[in-house]
Amino acid sequence: MPDKKQRLNKTELLGQIHSEWDLFQEFLAGFTPAQLAQAASGEWSIKDNLAHLTAWENRILTWTGMILHGEMPAGPKDEDEIQRWNAEAHEQDKNKSLATVVEEARQAHYALLKMVESLSEGQLQKEYTAHWPRAALWRGIAVDGAWHFREHREDLAKRLNQGS
Repeated sequence: MPDKKQRLNKTELLGQIHSEWDLFQEFLAGFTPAQLAQAASGEWSIKDNLAHLTAWENRILTWTGMILHGEMPAGPKDEDEIQRWNAEAHEQDKNKSLATVVEEARQAHYALLKMVESLSEGQLQKEYTAHWPRAALWRGIAVDGAWHFREHREDLAKRLNQGS
């Protein structure tokens, strides 16, 4: 993850989104469908982690769309709100089939790529300090469109290796 002072341009942002998605897909490919559905981190399965990542990508799409239409997305106020949103999304997604979760993830990923590709460099570099992302737009997109995938992939790998 870049430090607070580093800036990613559009090409670098797209590269990180592609790279982290590809690495997560390679990670998923190492498991059977049954293994993907088994609890891996607390009560969440790998499938649940993918649904969680998709929920956050969809939030990015919504919030970025709001910004582009002159609205101010609030984003989460604090860690408690993030945890509540995560729990609500998990409750909505936990009974979805693996095929549905994978397809929803694929759709969100490609929608995110299409959206980023449509943005100008100026739009990506614009700072939004009064509301989400409370930084440059590229950073808000990178947090949940790339770095969140890395965080979950590394955490899942560590937890699964501890169990072996």
